[in-house]
Amino acid sequence: MQIPESASNSGRQGFPWTDHDWLPLALVSALTLTACGGGGSSPQGPPPPSGDFTLAVTPTSTLIEAGNSVSVTLSAIGANGFSSQINVQVSGLPAGVSVSPSVIIVTVSVPAQLTLSASATTKSGNATVTFSGTSGSLRHAAQLGLTTFPVVVSNTPPFRTRYVQTDAAAPYFAWLNSHWIVYNPPTNRFFVTDPGSSQVFALDANSETLVGAMVVPGAFSLDDTPDHSTLYVGTQIGDVYQLDPVGMKVTKRFPAASIGPYGFFANVALAMADGHLALLGGQGGIPGVDGYSRI
Repeated sequence: MQIPESASNSGRQGFPWTDHDWLPLALVSALTLTACGGGGSSPQGPPPPSGDFTLAVTPTSTLIEAGNSVSVTLSAIGANGFSSQINVQVSGLPAGVSVSPSVIIVTVSVPAQLTLSASATTKSGNATVTFSGTSGSLRHAAQLGLTTFPVVVSNTPPFRTRYVQTDAAAPYFAWLNSHWIVYNPPTNRFFVTDPGSSQVFALDANSETLVGAMVVPGAFSLDDTPDHSTLYVGTQIGDVYQLDPVGMKVTKRFPAASIGPYGFFANVALAMADGHLALLGGQGGIPGVDGYSRI
């Protein structure tokens, strides 16, 4: 800062400062200008996250019988705008099981329908099948629990007499019911209904012991689906129950009043090959006399 000569003063009247008073004023001005500085660009935020994906297989577990096949769906879920195609490799298939198509490509909008096929010689066992997806440097995987079992020609395999104590209270000899018991191959268990105690008992075929019981009011008849994944129970109160033979629990109840347009009292529920159920009413057989000839 330059001090003009006209501003010089030695303390005469009219100027309350002298020449040396200009130095601190100049220093303050320079500091003020320096602190203000010039305008600059504002700092930028972090870059947006890069695209990514995850894989999912539906269902997460399945059963397959030797000589048959099952279908699963493999889908991709994108994140942060990811839209590239994903190449998938399959590992962990048990001996005798193959997957098609052989080349698997999925995108976020187009899932892949896969078929797992088991040869006629496939043995019983459990496996974890891994689907590994790769897109550029990204890699993720999804897993499928797979249970294989041989062809079953009968739900009543050869057996020897052995008594296992349960809480059953039904006089089985006094009933005309050919569906008290059923054998479930994947779990290697026998399931038995007991209307007296309103239970379905589970007995392990290997240890020949009682391993569980499910509460089903008036449990009467019992049948297994062709793929052995579900049990259906007809009851004395007319309701139909759906059971999980692996988890040994009730998964669904169909009240008698909700069956058909007018309700139906179903004592017996038989699983058909096409996935439907055949429901039978009370025992009898003389139309117009006992009223129990309905199907």
